[in-house]
Amino acid sequence: MTGMRATAVFLLVAVFVATSGCIGQSPTTSANNDLSLSVIADPSQIRSDESFTLFVDVENKAREDIRNITIGVFDIGLFKPVNRPDCTRPFDVMYCAKYIDRLQQSQVESLECTFAVCQPDSMIQLVTTSNVALKTTFNKKIIGTFVVDMLALDEYSRLQRIGDLTSKPASLTFGDNQLQATLEFGKQPPFVAGDVVIAKLNIKNVGPGFIGTLDPANLKITQSDLSLSTFGCFFDKTFYSTNKAFPPITCVFNTPKQIQTAATYSITFSINYGYELRANVPVSIMKKQ
Repeated sequence: MTGMRATAVFLLVAVFVATSGCIGQSPTTSANNDLSLSVIADPSQIRSDESFTLFVDVENKAREDIRNITIGVFDIGLFKPVNRPDCTRPFDVMYCAKYIDRLQQSQVESLECTFAVCQPDSMIQLVTTSNVALKTTFNKKIIGTFVVDMLALDEYSRLQRIGDLTSKPASLTFGDNQLQATLEFGKQPPFVAGDVVIAKLNIKNVGPGFIGTLDPANLKITQSDLSLSTFGCFFDKTFYSTNKAFPPITCVFNTPKQIQTAATYSITFSINYGYELRANVPVSIMKKQ
């Protein structure tokens, strides 16, 4: 089912709900995220001998491609896939899933899954509600470049003496709708030749989803001129988040001991990460009369 058709189904159901008070729920877990996840159960109320179909849409809201996307149902409550003869529940697999290698800007991909009730009618109350849980995972990368001004000690002193020394911001914040990183130096540039400046890199989850760890292999630094200065961070372990924030990462910037008059140095960070969004859809089961 294409994204357009899924949207049409959603609008049709929404109109029906507004006029009749019947089926249709569409929770959206990612209104401000780079990847929008929306889902609807059609119908959202069934008899114990009926089935329903889950329509899932993911849309790329970012300005760049999103890679390695998976959509899948991982908890089906009181239901089972219609093509499964029994109610066995393997917990290590998705009940219905789709993999997308790349999602371009504004592109929509859809997934359909049909489920039936997996309980004998004798165990169903007059009306029983059960949730179906699904998730989508995807990979993104954030990039930020910090440009540092450096001065020879004589030049620094001269500019300071004549009141022409201009300080630059000591921090850089970069990121997207899921992950945000701030590099903060212990002093404001311009730095003086021979300075050893300590910096902190703070990374936090600013979206509604989950990011459990950051692997050192996915944290990269590119420097403009290794012969001029050196900048390094202690990417020596796997970082775990607590309350959506990762522990501060210490970085050290060594300016060259000799600078003619002034120099500019750039540091570029790139952070690859995986993200997960989840949604729950309630479906009501009515006992056969």
